[in-house]
Amino acid sequence: MFILPFVGAVSMCRMSFQAMGKPLYAFAITLVRQLFLYVPLLLILNSIFGFGGMLWAQPVTELIMMGASVLLLLMVIRKEAE
Repeated sequence: MFILPFVGAVSMCRMSFQAMGKPLYAFAITLVRQLFLYVPLLLILNSIFGFGGMLWAQPVTELIMMGASVLLLLMVIRKEAE
């Protein structure tokens, strides 16, 4: 349950990019989250910690993506403001 605010922040960043007419940024967030973070973390944490690692793969992915998404959104907003 503690991961839900992070999921919301990532979703808001994705929706903001779509609303700004930047669908490639939204697609990149989704692609990085699922393909480059979640799947490798799932495999790595499962091999190290077993079932508990599988349970922690999602929260770790969401936490990393929240930071990356917010930073990317702030950079794009600053760039657009210039």
